[in-house]
Amino acid sequence: MAPPDRFAVLASKLDALREADPGFELFGSERHRYALNAPLIATEIASVERRIGVALPTELRSFLAELGSGGAGPGLGLEPVTQVRGHAHARPFPFERAHLPDDAEPDDGDETSWEDGSLFLADYGCAIEARLVLVGPLRGHVWMIDGSAGAFVPFGVMAGIHSSVDGNETTDASFDFLDWYEHWLDRALS
Repeated sequence: MAPPDRFAVLASKLDALREADPGFELFGSERHRYALNAPLIATEIASVERRIGVALPTELRSFLAELGSGGAGPGLGLEPVTQVRGHAHARPFPFERAHLPDDAEPDDGDETSWEDGSLFLADYGCAIEARLVLVGPLRGHVWMIDGSAGAFVPFGVMAGIHSSVDGNETTDASFDFLDWYEHWLDRALS
């Protein structure tokens, strides 16, 4: 679990971003207006977990309880976890490494999907979305789907998506939910 002061830092950075962009110029900000939905209580989080059939990673659970349950975030904003879409959250996550356009589709029978074992986090537009891995050794890591390019990669490969300065930024670092969210805040504030 993240230390409570990490949430204070995230909240402070979100406040600074709201003050720095009163005209909502940052992509997606006109939609969420830098506001988070109300935090969830433990029973609401447990209800979501029962519905999807798997426990949420600790970092996301803590964010939902401490800061909010959707709204301000990367792309068009954080998807409210209470409005989770999809149905295969408890299935195994089908990737162990980046899936690039020339790779074969995941093949574990006809039932395997790119969305298996993951939770939709945010829509970046242009068929790009962020997903949080829920099942398997990569549990807790944020991955990106680029549907138009046919790629499903760890967030670090597409880290430049948060930057208006260096859209080519990449890193080998893995990003959990809080790292991904703070990366967005830091790049938006730079």
